[in-house]
Amino acid sequence: MNVFASVNIILGIVFLPIYLWESGGVQVSHIFLALGCASYILWKGLRAKSPEKVLAVLALFIFVRESMGVLGGVMDVRAFLPALYMLFNLIVFVTIRMWASSIPNQQLLSYGLFAGAAVAASGVLILGYGLTVDQEGGRAVGTFNNPNQLGYFAVCLYSCAVLLYYGRILSARALLALVFVAGFLAIVSLSKAATVGLATSLVCLLFVSGRSRKGLLYGVLGASLVLGTVLYLYAVGYLDGLAVTKRILEIGSDADDSLAGRGYHVLYQARGWEIFFGLGESGVKEFVGHEVHSTVGSVLASYGLVGAGLFVTFLGLWAKRLYDVLGFTGLFVVGSSPMLYGLTHNGIRFTMFWLFVGLSFVIGRGKRSGVP
Repeated sequence: MNVFASVNIILGIVFLPIYLWESGGVQVSHIFLALGCASYILWKGLRAKSPEKVLAVLALFIFVRESMGVLGGVMDVRAFLPALYMLFNLIVFVTIRMWASSIPNQQLLSYGLFAGAAVAASGVLILGYGLTVDQEGGRAVGTFNNPNQLGYFAVCLYSCAVLLYYGRILSARALLALVFVAGFLAIVSLSKAATVGLATSLVCLLFVSGRSRKGLLYGVLGASLVLGTVLYLYAVGYLDGLAVTKRILEIGSDADDSLAGRGYHVLYQARGWEIFFGLGESGVKEFVGHEVHSTVGSVLASYGLVGAGLFVTFLGLWAKRLYDVLGFTGLFVVGSSPMLYGLTHNGIRFTMFWLFVGLSFVIGRGKRSGVP
């Protein structure tokens, strides 16, 4: 085993919640992951499969599309950043898929997740948060740059934990601990997308959590009890004072809750060849003022039907992999949270998402020893 690679990959996971510099730039976790990925790839080499090939073509297409704007004098060299983001996360995805294909490394990854969860939770507890609507300070940020990053980290942490539980790497108690932390982070971030996505998946997980008929019965009873308790507490008014309750009840009332507020209306501006090749990232920002707040929608707007087709093809391969190993229920439990979040936020550059997707392709089929 390449100890240097493993140590740096784990440190990269541990430091994922630490944002020392502005968003969009290199963070501490990226440095560790880059060292770990480079070391592992130099040691093992690359074995690209269909998902990696699709992402590689997408990264190349993004580079070519943005190059058109640069050559035309519309954009500066920062236009190449989206291609660099995609290339870096492609490398992370490839490395995690290969490195985590052994059970011992999946166990190491679980330790890194626990440490990363502790770092994220400690940042929130130390820097402060408010649960009730009359608390000052608004949404918690922790060691991230904004609350949406905290909420997306919670979603990816939850999905990784469920994956490891399905792969029999995590015990039920360990899963419960990580789910509790993820739920806490989502709630204090006051991210509507993160809270709704995690809650939706969690209810389904409770119903199917048992690995036997007896366990399934306990899961159904537990889910019914939790749902009943929450509904009762809401009915009698005990949840009215919580900020997260207020946020959920206000869904649809904020200006950015509409499709226009999220930037979807830029899709109607594409004409001719832009329908196939997109407006480019700067073209989208010039019209909307910001990127489209959607994972798939942002790719469609910036890189047209060609770019979106490649990305959706990759997501289809990912969904098929989960379905083949975990079935439809497992696919929903694991994949619903990040995809629901992606309807209203652009998470394509979030490194932990690619770590989670890389793990998705190997969970349940890991080797007990060695790395293939």
